[in-house]
Amino acid sequence: MPTCSLCNRTISDPIIWEDIAYCANCFEDKFVVCSGCRSWTDRDAAYFSGSHFYGPACHRQLVVCSYCGGRVPENRTISYDGDHYCRHCSDRVFSTCNECGEIFHRDDLRMDPDENWLCNDCFDINCRSCSDCGRSLWNDDVIYTDDGAYCRRCYNRARRTWDSKPFICEPTYEKIGTRKYGVELETHSCPDHVGLRDDTVWGCKTDCSIEGLEFVSPILQGDQGLAEIKNFCRHARELNWKVNRYCGYHVHFDMTNENWQALRSIAYAYYKTFSLWSRFVSDNRSNNSMCGQPGYGSSDITRITSNEDWDYFVGARDRFEFVNWRAYLVHNTLEVRSHDATLKVSEICKWIKVHASFIDGVKDLSLDEIDMLFLGDIEFQFKSLEMLIGSDLADYYAERAAGYNKPVRLTTAESVV
Repeated sequence: MPTCSLCNRTISDPIIWEDIAYCANCFEDKFVVCSGCRSWTDRDAAYFSGSHFYGPACHRQLVVCSYCGGRVPENRTISYDGDHYCRHCSDRVFSTCNECGEIFHRDDLRMDPDENWLCNDCFDINCRSCSDCGRSLWNDDVIYTDDGAYCRRCYNRARRTWDSKPFICEPTYEKIGTRKYGVELETHSCPDHVGLRDDTVWGCKTDCSIEGLEFVSPILQGDQGLAEIKNFCRHARELNWKVNRYCGYHVHFDMTNENWQALRSIAYAYYKTFSLWSRFVSDNRSNNSMCGQPGYGSSDITRITSNEDWDYFVGARDRFEFVNWRAYLVHNTLEVRSHDATLKVSEICKWIKVHASFIDGVKDLSLDEIDMLFLGDIEFQFKSLEMLIGSDLADYYAERAAGYNKPVRLTTAESVV
């Protein structure tokens, strides 16, 4: 009986290939069927492509699938614009238009609102894309405005929010200095706010951290800017808007004209007085991660000796510090974030005045002079602050600190006779 030429086992029913005997197992290990000509070919000489084996002659006649890169017989491909696609990939690359029934490349198809494919022509006849979110809409569901075509959600949001308008005035400076400023007021509820859209220069935007909306002033200046805040707060009061502990009040101050030395002095002065400023706000704000203590120290300040050092300093800041210096990168401002939420014009304007006076008072001081100015305990620091802000503002914030049980002036007990 013959023996297998590979395993040398005796076989009763050999498979003869080119006059050589093989057992069934060895033959299946050594040979494969060419998917092109369907004849047996030596596995070692065959080419494996696209899950199929091909003999050398058939392999030379294969074409490359433009999608997966596999080589397949041309008669098993779909041709499109001179490219070939294997049948497996063609299902990924091509689809039938649900409207006209023709086959198109996926790049030439768009999804309708029911997630069916439409060719561009059929889509343009039956659908539109929302100008804001890009979602596909049936023509009957589109809301058209002068600005475009919108889905109802984006239309409502567009009506619900808007950008601020330029604040134009001939400023006077009897109540506040010349530094420009801007205000952000967060609300818990703001009923009927859309009615203000055309009657205010303030903008309105959403904020995921609050249940209401955030109202943003344009760049304000002078006494007229304070009057604009008063006018806006009057609207808020008339419409019965509310704030709660999850809201905040932020104010920006223009730093455009300050050099790096002045900016360094301002940053250092705020670092030295963080504990003092914390006494003028509630514990909810002074211990709040959204407006926390400065993330820098005196060594970070002393390393600033050039514009490049200042740029590095602000770039390393976290915007959730009580004075947000990252705002300088975007707006050339510093943002004071620590005040409690309020819609009271007196609280808003006094906070602007006290920080504007503080900034102007420290910007031209050296670091050593700032050290001397705010050396010592809270009472000493407050006396130094009073020299910068004046007695009226000092009295107001001393009373405010006492109201939070964080006194900045020691009380002297009356003598008993």
